[in-house]
Amino acid sequence: MKMISKLPLSVLVCATALSASFAIAGDQDPSGLPGIGSTAPGFALHPFRPGMAASEGDEGRTALELDSVCGIRRPESTSAVLVFFIEEDGMDDLLIANSWYRKHHRDGLEIFALSETKRPEVFRAAVVKAKFGFPVLDDRHGVVAKRYGVGEAPFSLLLDRDCAVIGMSNRSLTVEQGSLGAAIADIASKAKAERKARKPRR
Repeated sequence: MKMISKLPLSVLVCATALSASFAIAGDQDPSGLPGIGSTAPGFALHPFRPGMAASEGDEGRTALELDSVCGIRRPESTSAVLVFFIEEDGMDDLLIANSWYRKHHRDGLEIFALSETKRPEVFRAAVVKAKFGFPVLDDRHGVVAKRYGVGEAPFSLLLDRDCAVIGMSNRSLTVEQGSLGAAIADIASKAKAERKARKPRR
């Protein structure tokens, strides 16, 4: 599908082709974004975790890499990866993502949430209390957001198992939960069918 400019950006999913059409609204510059079909830039960030102080450095913390869940180093089980940049008050989006993760992780869905919060201690407390199944990563300096060309949150990208971009949106997951949720469910369903087909018959 072709890109249409100057319209609200949203994920429009083709259930059979698993492709997406998108358009840029507001101040978001589309020229810096990864293109549909291109490989998403790699990154490594530290997750928010219990007991982490707002001023704590990276020493002693293990960074999580995008390459660990998709691309040539991915686990065999990966079917799709949702990378999304959340707003300061994006807990509703995190709850929606967590419902997808709980439903589809066994069929290969991986999720990385990235926060540029300027109040890391307050945000960390909320994240730890919620006990999300996926990592919420600390991008407080906006390094990864800049690498992806994301001007502001919310912004989400859906990647395939090879880290190729198959859809994106600059709307919240609350708004996109219908179309994006359907795309994730379709990918997970196909992955489940493939897994069953590979099982030896008795």
